[in-house]
Amino acid sequence: MMNLVHLHPMLVHFPIALALVALLFNLAAYYFKQEWLNKAAIALTVCAALGALISILSGIFFTKPVAGLAASLKEEHVTYALASTLFLVLSSFIGGKLFLKPSRQTKLHYAFTALLLLAAGCIALTGMKGGSIVYDVWLF
Repeated sequence: MMNLVHLHPMLVHFPIALALVALLFNLAAYYFKQEWLNKAAIALTVCAALGALISILSGIFFTKPVAGLAASLKEEHVTYALASTLFLVLSSFIGGKLFLKPSRQTKLHYAFTALLLLAAGCIALTGMKGGSIVYDVWLF
């Protein structure tokens, strides 16, 4: 039988990369004033949100239970993962409005960017806590 414990670490890298590239495209769209960069950022954000949801499910169903220090790190890891996923889902909804009506909706663009920045920050904290569980607690 296939060991699914390794599925979560393999899946999490996709939404991380997609979200960070979406943020870069979004910031580039401000600088270069290109609508295709905005649309690409929105599409990447939707994909990142879907990937984050799948990653959370894989973490819930396929990771091993932990105790002690690892358990408290896992609790923080899950909290940041849920927050980053929430920010990605919210930015996807706002991005959908921007995608359907790409006129200059400045407040929506700013909200989209702010949520992507919050998601990126939470993603960094999620990865730091997850890495600490694996490398600081389990290996040493």
